[in-house]
Amino acid sequence: MEKGRQFSYIIKPQSNYYNCLPAFQYATRTHLIKGLPKEYSEVDVEDVYGRLKSNLTDAIASELDVDRSPVIKPEKMEETKQANIIRQVASALLKGLVWQTPQLETAEVDREPRCNAFWWHGRYHTDYKRWNRKKEWMTIPFQYDDSPDIQIRVKEPLPQVISRDDSLVQSAEVPDFPYHPRLQRLKFKSRVLTTVPGTWPNNRGCDFPLVTLHRRNTLIFEGCMFKTEQDIENALDAAAVLVGFGGLNAFSTNLGFTPFHDITYPLVSQDVNTDGQHWTFSVYQLNTNGLHPDFSDDSPARNLCWTSGNLRLYEAYENGELKGLNDDVLKTLLRFMIRKPHAPEGVELRPFLGVDTRTDEEKEATWKELRSKYDNRFNMHQAIKSEVPMWVRIYKLHPDAPLCPTIRLT
Repeated sequence: MEKGRQFSYIIKPQSNYYNCLPAFQYATRTHLIKGLPKEYSEVDVEDVYGRLKSNLTDAIASELDVDRSPVIKPEKMEETKQANIIRQVASALLKGLVWQTPQLETAEVDREPRCNAFWWHGRYHTDYKRWNRKKEWMTIPFQYDDSPDIQIRVKEPLPQVISRDDSLVQSAEVPDFPYHPRLQRLKFKSRVLTTVPGTWPNNRGCDFPLVTLHRRNTLIFEGCMFKTEQDIENALDAAAVLVGFGGLNAFSTNLGFTPFHDITYPLVSQDVNTDGQHWTFSVYQLNTNGLHPDFSDDSPARNLCWTSGNLRLYEAYENGELKGLNDDVLKTLLRFMIRKPHAPEGVELRPFLGVDTRTDEEKEATWKELRSKYDNRFNMHQAIKSEVPMWVRIYKLHPDAPLCPTIRLT
C-alpha cells in the first residue's frame, strides 16, 4: 500500500529516546503485560529440546569463537556477530523442526526484509505553530521503518490469545501520552508513506507472521543512553510494542485491511530480540488498527503485548562452552517455533479482497511486468551522477574537438 508524499514522523524500534515506552504505547494504543501468556508454559518441549540443545548451543558458540579483525570497528564486529548468531540459530531450528512441524514445511523465510507501515493518530496536543494554535488536537502521521534479521511467514494466522470481546481488550489501561512527537525528538520528514510487510502481496499464500528475530546492537550498545537494568528493559519493551504493532499493521495491509478498514479478527505475532547472550521474547495481539480520528471512536479495543523481560542465556563463554546455561530461554524459543497456526472458524481472512480468477500464467506475467518496471524505474540521484556535462561533450568527446595535452580524455 502506498500513500502520496507528505510529512510524517519516522518511528523505528531502535529509537534511542529516553522514556519512549509510554509514548509508543500511546501511539499504538497498546497495553503492556509482563510475562508471556500461560499457553506457552503449558507446551511440552522436553523431547525436542533434548534433541536440539547441542545444535543450538554450538550455533551460538561457533560465532563467539571467531577471531575478530582489529582493523574493523568494534561496533561493526558486534553487529556482524549478532546477525550471524541469529542466522545460525534460525538455521538450526528450521533444520531440526521442519520434519515434524507441519507449518514449517510450507513456511517462507525472509532475510532482512523491508518492513514499513504507516498510520494516523488523531489525539495529540498541538505544536503551537501559528497555523495550529487554535486547534485543540492534532492528527499525527507515523511512518514505521524496520528491517528484521529473520522473518518466518506461514499460510495461516496464529491463534488469538484473548478474545476481542474480553474486558481486558475493551478497557485495558493505556498510558495517556498526548504530547507532540517533537518532544521525543522523532524525525519529521517528507516522504511517500508506504506499507510493506517484507513480501509481495499473495506470495504463495504465506501472508501471516510466525516468528521475527531482531538483533539488539542498534538499541543496546556500549555507550548508549540506557544504563540501568530498568532503562534497558523499558527500551526493549518499547521496541517489542513497536515491532508488534508495525509488523502486524503491515501484514494486515496484504490481507485487505487499512487505517480506514479495521481488522475483523485479531492478528498475533511472536518477536525475539537478542544479542546471543541476552534474549527478550514478546507476543503481540493486534485487535485494532483504526487509530485515525474519523474511526477511532468506533473501535475502543486495545492492542495487547506480552513480554518476557530481559533474560540471560548464559553467564560466560569459556573454553568453547557456555557456562551457566539457562535452559528456559531456549525452551521458550522452541515454543515460539512450534506454535501451531490456526485460522478462526467462520471468519473470512480477506473480507475486503475479491477472488483472483486469473490463471497462473497470467499471474506470472503480471508479476514479471511489475518487477521489470520496478527494476528499470527512473532514479534521479543515479541519473545526475551518470550525466555527462555539455562541456565534456564539446571539448572532450566531440569527434571534431582538437587534441590538447592539458585536457584529459577520461
